[in-house]
Amino acid sequence: MNRPSLLATGADGTGAGAAAASVLQRHGVVALTVTYGRRIALIRRCTAALEVLGIAHLVVVTNGIGAAYRAELEALQAQSRVRIELHHLPENIGAGGGFAAAIRQARASHGDAFLWLLDDDNCPRPGALDALADAMRGHDPVTTLTAFASLRGERFPLWMEAARSGDGEGVFHSRSSICSLDVRRIPAWLTKRLGRRPTSAAEATHAAVSVDVPGGPYGGFFIHARHIDTIGYPDPRYVLYFDDLEWTNRVRRMGGSVRLVPGCIVDDAEGDWAIDDTRQGKPRFFMIDLLRSSDRKRLYYSIRNNVYFKSRYWSAGWALTGANLALFVALAIGLGLALGRPRNAATMVGAAIDGVTGRLGGTL
Repeated sequence: MNRPSLLATGADGTGAGAAAASVLQRHGVVALTVTYGRRIALIRRCTAALEVLGIAHLVVVTNGIGAAYRAELEALQAQSRVRIELHHLPENIGAGGGFAAAIRQARASHGDAFLWLLDDDNCPRPGALDALADAMRGHDPVTTLTAFASLRGERFPLWMEAARSGDGEGVFHSRSSICSLDVRRIPAWLTKRLGRRPTSAAEATHAAVSVDVPGGPYGGFFIHARHIDTIGYPDPRYVLYFDDLEWTNRVRRMGGSVRLVPGCIVDDAEGDWAIDDTRQGKPRFFMIDLLRSSDRKRLYYSIRNNVYFKSRYWSAGWALTGANLALFVALAIGLGLALGRPRNAATMVGAAIDGVTGRLGGTL
């Protein structure tokens, strides 16, 4: 098995890269993932990618899986060169609860180590660890609260844009925006519709750079285990969506920083649940995709948690948040009636109300 050396000298030819890589070797890297349903093909691909990188340990938390999938995972555990630790939860408690359990298991088994969170369909590319080691030059991710986010490519275009523009604040959209809706963007939207769209900074700058971001998804998030004592564990009350952004954003809220590492690329095997694949990539207003969703639970949680997070942790004031909420509700009702989707519109409005009033929790 080919394993890249973590003792490379780094891109600048100095020994700084070797020093950072030695930190990875001394503390070790433990990968963590959460799986559900029956997704053995995805887990196999993820494990194979970790083998190429030389990752020795993988903690897998299963969220209420059946006996057949459990048997498949146990067979993979026996065959893989990666040491797989299986931790079974009796029911699906969502991503936040699953990753909280995975982090606890990793800390109990491995103690003082780096934790690399991955979705079960994530496949880190060769060279990802070298990029992380290179990003550590000038930082001390063990004794200072510094975490790293991997680049997830087209699945998370805002992070790609941040790496190309050098401005990481936009990965959460503008403060007080609701599901990316923002009354301040209406003039820009009208300009775009009228065909006078200016070239953005992201389009003008093509070289990806490392940049501070306010947080990121679970998949590809890299942090030392000792910092969990500072930021705590993911909040299972979110059930689905935004628990990752809230948890990773705690790094900044607690005085630390999250660095996006464009050279650490993690590919996704699956697409976005809300996108209609039959449109073959043609642009469409995202509210239409939401209203046409066939999964009402996912629809509810995505909106409720967006509103909850934005109104509390990414707000420019309640006046602007209220204006954007009113815009969201008006569009949901109007488009819902026009598209003949009143039930989905009602779900979206109810979710927004629950989010702003702080009603979390639920089941899958």
